[in-house]
Amino acid sequence: MKKIIFTLLLSLLTSWAVQAQTQQEMVEKVCQTAAQTHSMQCRFVQTKTISLLQTEMKSEGRMAFLDGKKLLWEYTTPYQYAFVLNDDKVTMRTKQKTSVVDVRQSKVFSQVARIMMSSVTGNCLKNEKDFKVTLTKTGANQWTAELTPRLKEMAQIFSKISLDIDPQTALVRGVVLHEKGGDNTVIRMTDVQRNGKVDEAQFK
Repeated sequence: MKKIIFTLLLSLLTSWAVQAQTQQEMVEKVCQTAAQTHSMQCRFVQTKTISLLQTEMKSEGRMAFLDGKKLLWEYTTPYQYAFVLNDDKVTMRTKQKTSVVDVRQSKVFSQVARIMMSSVTGNCLKNEKDFKVTLTKTGANQWTAELTPRLKEMAQIFSKISLDIDPQTALVRGVVLHEKGGDNTVIRMTDVQRNGKVDEAQFK
């Protein structure tokens, strides 16, 4: 009996070690790709599910990323709204007004800007300060990263953030925001162009 238990325990430990090694290799691949990504552009479709009303709100837009310091997240349908990060400045634009915030003077904006930037590329997988990360193979052509917020401000809003990662390209192709209240926001990225020419004027 002791021999059987020892054999089972050894099998479990070996299986865990292999799984941990596989996760480490996956994280390294994603982070290496992120480090080599200087620019990115894509379209996105966002679907927000409101649990209390059992309704969905869909919107569309585009994203542009440049040199790890510039990020444009713009909604074009059914409303127009843009979030622009340019170095230490965040600009929020609507048809009615434009607001500018210095992220160095706002802890919340600093966290949001950093997390948005790192989540786009997948570089957040090594950010142990912001998240507890688990990365697993969830299909023949899918890796899923589960990010549990460590920061108090983020943890009050989100229970977790899920990233859908393409194993072939090691790029994020989808994000799911799980809110504390039960609402979910699903973002799917399409027409992804990596390391192509990006118009810097759109970040001004």
